[in-house]
Amino acid sequence: MEVQSIVLAFWQPNEYSFAMESVNPGSEHIWKQTAHRHFHRWAEHYDRDIINILLFKPCYRRVQSQVRHWVRRGLKEIRVLDVGCGTGSLAVWYLSGMPEVTSIVGLDMSENMIAKAREKASRFPLGGKVSFTLGDAENLPFADNSFDIVTCCNSFHHYPHQEQAVGEMHRVLADRGRLMLVDGFRDNPIGFFIFDICVARVENHVLHCSARRFKELMTKAGFYDIKQQVFGVCPPAILNTGIVIK
Repeated sequence: MEVQSIVLAFWQPNEYSFAMESVNPGSEHIWKQTAHRHFHRWAEHYDRDIINILLFKPCYRRVQSQVRHWVRRGLKEIRVLDVGCGTGSLAVWYLSGMPEVTSIVGLDMSENMIAKAREKASRFPLGGKVSFTLGDAENLPFADNSFDIVTCCNSFHHYPHQEQAVGEMHRVLADRGRLMLVDGFRDNPIGFFIFDICVARVENHVLHCSARRFKELMTKAGFYDIKQQVFGVCPPAILNTGIVIK
């Protein structure tokens, strides 16, 4: 009981405990350089990393399940953009087999990640359904209203201008388009320890949003019908969904 009291005294369930909700002006390029180096090195063993089993794959399955739910409710001819696609697992393994999904574009800032994603896609008869491109989540290289679903799994905490990134996701979504934004859930003691202490110490220049902060960002960007699902235990994750009305 005494140990539990100490843990709960240290952990404060709000978005200002340990991690801050903003980036110091002038440090944005450091954030992006750090993320680029990190993912450039990680690409070689990314798919074999234990974090794929513990966090990434459960997140991909959750996204796949949500898309299937929307399909059952009538969504079809779906154009998908996967922001921060990594090695393309979500696009190639989890979404490309759905006939209602007509095209998937994966975007990442790491050349090595994109190379691995293209190599992975080349091993499957996808018929040009999936493509990958270099780009910045805060300045998406796509026209307005280009996609029906935008996904972003476990890369949002690397973005120095998170408000701008959500705004860009809103811009490229068509009317009635959906956003699925997934990241580590840091609002309980386990998530706080994993993401705000361990990940922040190892990766540097990262910011995991609280559930309240995610909702604030999406609301300000213009999303409606915002819903949040917390899943997983160690590590926990959060899926934020919202709809665009234009």
